[in-house]
Amino acid sequence: MNFSCAAAARLAALAAALLLSAGCASQPGAYAVLLPSPGGGVGRVAVSDAGGMRVLERPMQATTLDRRAPLDFDVDTEQLARDFGAALAAQPPLPETLVVHFETGGVRLSVESARALAAFAARVRARPAPELMVVGHTDTVGTDAFNWQLGLERARQMAAILREHGVVPLTLSIASEGERALAVETADGVDEARNRRAVVTVR
Repeated sequence: MNFSCAAAARLAALAAALLLSAGCASQPGAYAVLLPSPGGGVGRVAVSDAGGMRVLERPMQATTLDRRAPLDFDVDTEQLARDFGAALAAQPPLPETLVVHFETGGVRLSVESARALAAFAARVRARPAPELMVVGHTDTVGTDAFNWQLGLERARQMAAILREHGVVPLTLSIASEGERALAVETADGVDEARNRRAVVTVR
């Protein structure tokens, strides 16, 4: 399966600025509230209705809807749970990406990456129907053909380790970029640890 840049951007925008509306006992009528993304970032949302246009730019900032005299206020966690708990609980989990790194010339993970992959696998197992894409990468040591094959072997190794951790994906895509998509630009023949990697995405 393919994870397009446009789809990723749409998901990031949804995470950064989730616009909600509902009836509320403590505030009159329906309202919209700006929520932070899971990573803590906050976007901006313009709300336009009969009361004119307002911009929400603070986390948990809210404004009433469809009123000629809008009321702006902040929502606390209790009110958010009361008004939107069911809607938030029904959202599918957001996509997650993990980058792991390898020792030189092979498919052996660094110690830190092995630990990170185990924790990632536990989160993937909690998803109802995970879809996985794994892309292997290399540094610039070796020929293009060798590095393409090595990238593919790294991607396959990641898929095998995830299976060992009990991950059973609904779909699985494995690919190699070899040395064509470097994380750090280097000259040919450079042993760069940050380029020896695999990128694992789940949605």
